[in-house]
Amino acid sequence: HYELNASKEGSFHGHYAFVNEDGRRDYHTNKTISGKKLIAFVGDSFTFGQGVDQNDTLSYRFEDVYNLDAVKVLNFGVGGYNLEQEVELIKKRVLAYPISEIFVVFYINDIEPSLMINTTNSEVLLPWYIHISNWFLHYSRFLNFAKFRLSNFFSGVKNKGYIDYYNVLYSDNSAAWVSFKQNLTSLSEIQKEKDVKIYFVVYPALTSLNDQHPYLSIYQKVIEEAEKNDLGTINLLEAFKGKDARDLRANIYD
Repeated sequence: HYELNASKEGSFHGHYAFVNEDGRRDYHTNKTISGKKLIAFVGDSFTFGQGVDQNDTLSYRFEDVYNLDAVKVLNFGVGGYNLEQEVELIKKRVLAYPISEIFVVFYINDIEPSLMINTTNSEVLLPWYIHISNWFLHYSRFLNFAKFRLSNFFSGVKNKGYIDYYNVLYSDNSAAWVSFKQNLTSLSEIQKEKDVKIYFVVYPALTSLNDQHPYLSIYQKVIEEAEKNDLGTINLLEAFKGKDARDLRANIYD
């Protein structure tokens, strides 16, 4: 488990990034959020804002577009986090604030165990023990995928790359899927116990933004499971359909 270093700023994939005194990538302080309705964005590098400037992060744009003077949006995104880590972050840090709503931004690799997660935050923003293994972690998604391919090769199983890789992880009998469902249940319990509304937001892989999207069935599966747990759901693929994925990518990792 790791968190962003508080009160740091620097370059992140060529873009300015500022982490405030509370360890979030936003400009809000206890003074500026006092008396305001608070919304939290929780997720991985897409929520943190990998490859975009401070004022183009999801949380900032959400607050800016809707001109929410009476509402402040806090950015709890951390590059490389999976759903399990996000749940723990909500328990440990997010709920320390009087949050009204939480948007958990889901990406396809959020099912992967923590040690397999790709971590790409700027060195100035992450703890020292992440710096040491940053290169390995940066390529860990590829290495884990390669392990999957080699395992199938030696067992005589043919696959189609990342599509089959994630289909296996999200299959009903997968230990990763069982764990993922448990984390959704944990979100449901938090929602009930803390009287906070939680939305599960699907951020699609930026490719084939149509009904032939390679992970469409997986998105439908996780949304169905989230709804079983009484979580609000938002599928951004519906909003992105018909758009050219190349125009939406902020960097090569999208």
